[in-house]
Amino acid sequence: MYHLKSERACLGDIGKGQNVDLRVGDALNRSGIHIVLFKERTASGILTMEQTPRTARYKERSWSSLLGYRPVRRHLVDENAPPTFCPTPALGLKVRLGGKKFISGIARDDKELKRVVMKVSGPKGSDIQAFSEMIDGVAHDLSNYAFDSNNSTYAGLKGSYSVELEVIDDVDQATTQTFSINVI
Repeated sequence: MYHLKSERACLGDIGKGQNVDLRVGDALNRSGIHIVLFKERTASGILTMEQTPRTARYKERSWSSLLGYRPVRRHLVDENAPPTFCPTPALGLKVRLGGKKFISGIARDDKELKRVVMKVSGPKGSDIQAFSEMIDGVAHDLSNYAFDSNNSTYAGLKGSYSVELEVIDDVDQATTQTFSINVI
């Protein structure tokens, strides 16, 4: 059995989770029955992490399936956490000279995103800025960004490259993801 303990703060009334600012790690509690951890919002509800006997798993849940649940947050949660990637961005490991490899994933922040930056290290040098773009919102799709193996500033040659993607929020906290790519 799961119980709402004193180290959790109520965020709203039972069945009102969709109306509150849920953050990664918040929970939806059905007192004495079940508790699920909030991961992210989806088109029809939320993605949760929960455990059923012997198995922890992600599960997409509709808001209607959570009508008996109260949204809660653990005390001492870091309200100023840096941005996160969800899911972790991916970039293909190989690209032919002249081709592009697009990044996948989404950048998220509890407050506001400010900038996305890509730096490349390879045969032409280290930490060459490929781009820096101002962004806004609490979520930003990364699929429009690519490593362009034909870019004469940072690529254009066969070889191994290290690509660093950095997302910065409005209080200058940053999260980075590094990829290795081979231009053939």
